[in-house]
Amino acid sequence: MIWLEPSELLENRAAIPELPCFRKFKYLSYLPRPIQLLPMQYDLVADEEFCRADDRLPILILTQFGIFPQPASYLQNVGRNYPAFEGLEGQWIGFIERPYLSNREKVGIWLLPPNAPLFFNI
Repeated sequence: MIWLEPSELLENRAAIPELPCFRKFKYLSYLPRPIQLLPMQYDLVADEEFCRADDRLPILILTQFGIFPQPASYLQNVGRNYPAFEGLEGQWIGFIERPYLSNREKVGIWLLPPNAPLFFNI
């Protein structure tokens, strides 16, 4: 996993050769809004658009309880098993760290390359 500032990640200012150039982030519309990202840096989207590969990086929440959203939470909305990366196979995935109960979001994004073996060890 790679940790980057959001501004370094957009447009690949970090100059990581294998990293695609992301124009923006995409974030599930039914989740609590990111605290450290500016609203102009992300689009709020539904599950289908979230899983579609494009020039935006999908962002999930990494909490003390694991990857969020989980199928048991937001049951009426969650259309995928995101902790198993269902629908996001073969894509770069970003994570914001946010202890869910305290709502303190850390600055920066953890970045996971496509099909990384860490998918099963987070």
